[in-house]
Amino acid sequence: MQKTGIALFALTGLLLIFSPQAESALVGYWPLDATSGNIATNLAPGGTNGVLVGSGVTWMNDGARGQVLNFGTSSNPTNYVDAGILPTIGDATNFTWSFWAYSQQGANNNVILGNRWNADAPAGSQWIKFTTSKFEFTTSPQFFLDYTDLPQAQWIHHAVVKRG
Repeated sequence: MQKTGIALFALTGLLLIFSPQAESALVGYWPLDATSGNIATNLAPGGTNGVLVGSGVTWMNDGARGQVLNFGTSSNPTNYVDAGILPTIGDATNFTWSFWAYSQQGANNNVILGNRWNADAPAGSQWIKFTTSKFEFTTSPQFFLDYTDLPQAQWIHHAVVKRG
């Protein structure tokens, strides 16, 4: 699996839901409330814990959001959380992603949060990413939502719900 870096100042509370029907199946909920160590605990039943990767990933207390992860102020793609293997996200997969992020970067295409499926896998290259300038999802044809560029140094809640 190819890993994608997360380039942001801090990230708090990530929720991932994958669902073949209207009901939800929670596969990931990382409240990011630890104070030390290199594990981001997943509270979803049977979900995989996240492993903090890189020397720039640290736990910190934010005045607005409480305990968060700090990835440093650079766009160094070697600082990220590896959430393990998640269900395959294909063109027909239903899912919801929800998280808070605080970025000190200007508008660019660096990944704030995303995933990447192994391009050599039978299903091919599949990925989703939130950046400071847009949301992108590989489909056939590729889908992107070009939203207003995110402001710097401000907490923003991100959420996407995809059905079909």
